[in-house]
Amino acid sequence: GDKSAINFKEKIVEYLAEHEEARSREIADVIGLKISRTKDYITELVEEGKIVSNGANKNRTYSLKK
Repeated sequence: GDKSAINFKEKIVEYLAEHEEARSREIADVIGLKISRTKDYITELVEEGKIVSNGANKNRTYSLKK
């Protein structure tokens, strides 16, 4: 729970607020993190119920929980 984690998670949520859905690779590029780190944050956000994952594996996208 360090500050940067909260910051990056907020950026992910903000990005998804502006885009209907996005892939983890897209999100990583936008927030400037490695894909592996980005996926960690995405997983946390999904577990927190803030975002949802759609589809499976390679075609998975993420969107804000409605």
